[in-house]
Amino acid sequence: MGKYGEVAELAVRKCVERKIAPPQAWAEAAEAVFPLSETSQKKGCPKGAFLGLAGAGLIRGVPSGDYGSGSVGKNAAYAIAAADIIRANREVASRGAQELWLMSLEKVGAEMDKRSNSQMEVVLTLHQLGLLL
Repeated sequence: MGKYGEVAELAVRKCVERKIAPPQAWAEAAEAVFPLSETSQKKGCPKGAFLGLAGAGLIRGVPSGDYGSGSVGKNAAYAIAAADIIRANREVASRGAQELWLMSLEKVGAEMDKRSNSQMEVVLTLHQLGLLL
């Protein structure tokens, strides 16, 4: 699991155990995992993926809802598409982040030359931990 996977796991725990909203949970978790890097704390792509999954009600124990612009943007769409792909064929998760990324781009109709920026790390970590619905 990479660093943004750690952030996602910790954010879910904060949402479930402390009953805090996903945006605040992500911010606190990112600060804990990246205490010396404000840039890493504020990185939008993995955050958008997490908030998109949360907003869509796809994270176990986290209620769906409007979690701000991060829960509806392109990174949210990529993550939700990836979650749909995994739900349709769980074996896809074992193929790795790059293949899942390309499949999610295709599903949302995005240009195939876009580069992944930790969105699939969030999705795959939540899936591996049994937190992705």
